Parts: sequence; structure tokens; C-alpha cells
Amino acid sequence: SVIPLVISLFPLNFPLNSSSSLCHLGQIILFIVGATFFAFDIPQRFWPGALDFIGQGHHLFHLCIYFVTLLQMHGVYWDYETHQKIIDQRSKPDLIFCAGSIISLILWDIVIVWYFRRRLGDKDHAH
Repeated sequence: SVIPLVISLFPLNFPLNSSSSLCHLGQIILFIVGATFFAFDIPQRFWPGALDFIGQGHHLFHLCIYFVTLLQMHGVYWDYETHQKIIDQRSKPDLIFCAGSIISLILWDIVIVWYFRRRLGDKDHAH
């Protein structure tokens, strides 16, 4: 999710003076660039048939995602280095916490699926 990254970047104080902020900002920008290549069929839109196998927007999207992941890993590393004292003060997650989180996630997924199936089912029978 990019929401924690967006929250950490705002308010933007230029110039960005931390390595992690630059990595996270680059991550967001590259993701948007890659999604734009993929969504708008760039560059194959401009050269139909010439980029059927190599160089199409889908390939460029994956290349951008590779660099997004690379920047994300570097950003997380720099965040950890910068905030290590705060992280070390927190309790480590245990099995009960992790199991509770997974159970909560599964229950919320079930509720969401049930809700949308019910809503879509009502629309189909409304005719």
C-alpha cells in the first residue's frame, strides 16, 4: 500500500533530505509511470505491430515494477536505519498477534464477499 508512504512524504519539505524519502517518492513516481505505460498501451499505440513481442507497455510496466521493488527495499532499509531506536522499543509480534491478524483479515474478507454477493444477487433478481 502506498498510503503510509504518502503520509510519510507529506508535508513535502523540499529538498528531500533523507534517502528513504527519495526512495519512497521514486517508488510512487515509477509505479505511476509503469501503470500509465500499461493502461494506455504506450508505446505500442504509436507503432502498431512493431512491438508485439518486445518493448510493449506490459513489459515496461514490469520493468518499472522491478525498480519500484528495488527502491522500496532501499527505502525500508533506510527507514529501519533511521528509526531503529523506536522500532527496538516496540514489542516483537508473537504467534497470537499474527494469528489474530490473519483471522481478522479472513473474517473481514468473508464479510466483504458476503455483502457484495448479496448486493449483486439483489440486482439480478430485481428485473
